[in-house]
Amino acid sequence: MQSISLTVSQVGQNFTFVLTDIDSKQRFGFCRLSSGAKTCFCILSYLPWFEVFYKLLNILAEYTAKGQDCQWKELLETLYNLPLPEPGSTVHLSVHSYFTTPDTRELPSIPEN
Repeated sequence: MQSISLTVSQVGQNFTFVLTDIDSKQRFGFCRLSSGAKTCFCILSYLPWFEVFYKLLNILAEYTAKGQDCQWKELLETLYNLPLPEPGSTVHLSVHSYFTTPDTRELPSIPEN
């Protein structure tokens, strides 16, 4: 039998909610609450990019678990200042972190895991 050890950043809950304004525009909330954490990270966006935002939340949780506050602040500032990437383009955030933007002409899908 194999023993698996999980760090605080690996154990957590991701959840999503939708806010609808008076003009029926939807804003999606993507959140991650790590086990034992005192902070819940949430990203609000008009873009239903489930996989992208969950990946970013996992990166933020990893930085937090390692006490790398400067890295997660820098990541958020970089994302905030980025123009909206073209569908299907790859966005590099650091040496090991990147994501591919979904096609906004397709229906969004919620990842299975």
